[in-house]
Amino acid sequence: MHILIRCCLALVILAVIVDSQGARGGGGGFRGGGSTFRGGYRSTSSGCTGSGCPSAGVIVGAVMGSVFGLLAIIFGAIYCYHRSKGRPLHSNPNFVAAASGNQDQMYSKACFETGVWSSRYHQHNAWHGPYKLSLTFDSKMSRVDGQGSDDVGSYTIEGVYSYQTNRLALTKIYTPGTGNALENYGHNVTLQMDWNVATNQFEGKWYIQSKKYRGVDKFELKFHQATEIPYHQPKY
Repeated sequence: MHILIRCCLALVILAVIVDSQGARGGGGGFRGGGSTFRGGYRSTSSGCTGSGCPSAGVIVGAVMGSVFGLLAIIFGAIYCYHRSKGRPLHSNPNFVAAASGNQDQMYSKACFETGVWSSRYHQHNAWHGPYKLSLTFDSKMSRVDGQGSDDVGSYTIEGVYSYQTNRLALTKIYTPGTGNALENYGHNVTLQMDWNVATNQFEGKWYIQSKKYRGVDKFELKFHQATEIPYHQPKY
């Protein structure tokens, strides 16, 4: 984003320089120290004279219009960036249905195994976790439900998956009043992942878009234990 702003500012400065050069009368019409008449006005080496010459107000208006136009583009790009930040390109059902680069990998039983899973997420230049969570896969409905907790708080999970694409998409719904009061405000987190056969885990991104925070970063989910065990929520 900083690079985009700098490039736009450079374009603004360039536009001002170009328009200023045009305002000084540089350009065609002057040859060999003489003068020519074009369109009813006289062009000389010192500038343009006559009724056909553009007025200073027109020149200034053109320059200011270019500047404000580019500023509008800059602020429009910034606004669109903040509006889209933290929002995935596709909904969870569309994401799992779409083909991915991993679709030719052989299906692994551990891809969608009911049991205990281990997750971690990357935020603020550091990995957080691993944290345990339980997932239950419904093969008939291609849906998944679960629950867990991390350093933010306790949450429930609902999502979808696809055997054909080896993709998994979840929504973490944090329970207000649990965990870190500064971080947990009952928000949702979207998780969209592909199965990586080389690392034997799901890898993808988390997305948060709320009134208090917008962000996106890496997320990993690895199978831990197939046998169901009682899940105890930590007391806060």
